[in-house]
Amino acid sequence: MKILHYFILLAVFLTLPAIAAESYDDLNKQLLQLEKQLPRMLTEQTSLEQRQAYVEKILKIREKIFALSIKQKPTTQENVVSVEPICSTISSQKGWQKLSIPTEYSGVLIIEGGWNVHRSHPLAGPEGYKGALEERMHRQYSQHKYVKTLPFAALLIRQGASGSVKWIKEKHVAISRGGELQFRINDNEDALTDNKGSLTICFNDNTSKKNMSEVSFTGRWKTNWGIMTLNNNGSGNYTHDKGKITGSVNGRTLKGTWSEAPSYSPPNDAGDVEFTLSEDGDSFSGKWRYGAKGKFKSGWHGSRVK
Repeated sequence: MKILHYFILLAVFLTLPAIAAESYDDLNKQLLQLEKQLPRMLTEQTSLEQRQAYVEKILKIREKIFALSIKQKPTTQENVVSVEPICSTISSQKGWQKLSIPTEYSGVLIIEGGWNVHRSHPLAGPEGYKGALEERMHRQYSQHKYVKTLPFAALLIRQGASGSVKWIKEKHVAISRGGELQFRINDNEDALTDNKGSLTICFNDNTSKKNMSEVSFTGRWKTNWGIMTLNNNGSGNYTHDKGKITGSVNGRTLKGTWSEAPSYSPPNDAGDVEFTLSEDGDSFSGKWRYGAKGKFKSGWHGSRVK
């Protein structure tokens, strides 16, 4: 009966379709089918190579599902613009591997998958080996660690080739800036060939970019002409000479007039003004002139009072 189970499992494994270009639902169905048979596959009369191939296929499908779920996940925050994640698969059989991130990003690494420092050992995540296994491995093979003070199979990161090496312990970790990030398994160059598995790393932007509907001139501003308060129509007042703004807003642009005491009239105490709001809505730059026909001058700018 065991032999019959083995051939059934092997037939299922060999007849599963390729996973390269399949949908999220198809991949989930394949994963369910494989995982349902996994306990039998690991206990029946199968060779070590066949078991490893079976587990590797499961890992590859999980990586595909993970990548698709990141891309398809809708945002629930109306004021956040969806940003395509940047993903890379870090192999346990290679040294430092690069993942280039736009430098303006401030984001979160999301890590999935598993790897080991010898194909006979269990798979670990970014935290590496723990407990008795790590103690035994360190006692016997510490000379093969890339960083001696960290666990085997730990996920290492550095900023560029000359950056200091750090350990990523969690599956979700904030990264303060982008640039060239480099990753590797904590295993030395002379011991990589017998490793198995990989970690898929996705970098999500979390810089809270706002929709145009969320950007507004409304509020209090600290400007080079004093504190200015504007309503949602683009009109308001500022402290310099009891100034007033009368304007209208179109997107990130406010156009209107300024006026000040004592006369609140041209040619010396009034004129045109134009402000342009920053993309994040927290600052503006502008220009102004005396009357309606003079030459515009730059130099009216401000930042939102929070």
